[in-house]
Amino acid sequence: MKLLPAVLIALTISTASYAQQSDICSSHTVVRGETLRIIAERYLGTRDQSPIIYRANRAVVGGDPNLITIGMVLNIPCAPGQTGGQTVVAGAAPAAAAAPAALAPAPAAPAPAATASAGATRSLGAPAASAQTAEFNGGLIALLSEAPFTGADLPNGGAMPTIMAQALMRAGEGMPAVSLSTLGSAQSLEAMYQDARLEVGFPVIRPNCFSGNLSGVSRNLCNDFYFSAPMFEVVTTLFSRKADDLEISTAEELAGKVVCIPDFYPFEELQDLGLALDSTTMTEPGSISACFDQLWSGEADLVYADFLSVDNAIGNIDLRGDVAVISRFTWTKTVHAVSHNGNAQGVKMLSMLNEGFANMVSSGEWRAMMRDLLS
Repeated sequence: MKLLPAVLIALTISTASYAQQSDICSSHTVVRGETLRIIAERYLGTRDQSPIIYRANRAVVGGDPNLITIGMVLNIPCAPGQTGGQTVVAGAAPAAAAAPAALAPAPAAPAPAATASAGATRSLGAPAASAQTAEFNGGLIALLSEAPFTGADLPNGGAMPTIMAQALMRAGEGMPAVSLSTLGSAQSLEAMYQDARLEVGFPVIRPNCFSGNLSGVSRNLCNDFYFSAPMFEVVTTLFSRKADDLEISTAEELAGKVVCIPDFYPFEELQDLGLALDSTTMTEPGSISACFDQLWSGEADLVYADFLSVDNAIGNIDLRGDVAVISRFTWTKTVHAVSHNGNAQGVKMLSMLNEGFANMVSSGEWRAMMRDLLS
């Protein structure tokens, strides 16, 4: 199992080309919505160069590079190949500089690789400002639609985009466009392997990567993807028709039952019990709602899912009266965002998410937002 590395080291390494750069080429007046990373992308070509701008303006910005104010005038160091007439002195206030030269428009994003566009995507209502809403142009991808975590018809695209947008803002990063994949679980992960613009996917329930009974999807997640900090906690269990009056207390009594498992639900716990889940004992129609359709029709005997998502998919199970819970089999799982470990930009975005999320947890903001989102 791979753990998210200390990618802050990468930020230091990425500034090496500027290590000897001391000239100032222009100045910039901060406007609403800007961060040092956004300004660095405009003038120096990549957001990773924001520490260069911060070091040149520490006396003005202060001790926290995430706190810049509207109207603040910043010195902009020269990019490689440029020359300027000023020299940065550590701790010195920025001097007046010439106005920045006009920038050429950024090139249009390339079309997705053929292997990554086999299915459609539709835009979620991410709360951050973005002009890229009609067509997916990279960043975050919702791998499936399950309320309350994601959904095109949910406020701000669901609970997880809302939390992630706030975390990125706290880390000084803007929320990129979010799209909802219709590729399906395995195909969505395959797309993230092959299209580097698919930087971060969510929501993903973390498998037990130490199990010897991982599914193909779970094995790929454990071997080839980094996980963000856990953003939600859910309890998974087995649901049945109350009319079937299934009295199951041991794994042996589950033998021969057909279990419906929604996309991205790791089921190694069931196989660790000794169940042999194969094409004759498992069905995977996609969503939780589809699984319950199979349960009502008799195609499946059990549904494996979490309480929170089931309540959102079919309504409050306590009030319905027709759903039974096989309470002997329950597991607490965590919900994450993931990035392919070969996608440098995605790994950096996970680092930003973790940084902002830690700030939200320590301040109590996350708990307050969770109460609002899940009430």
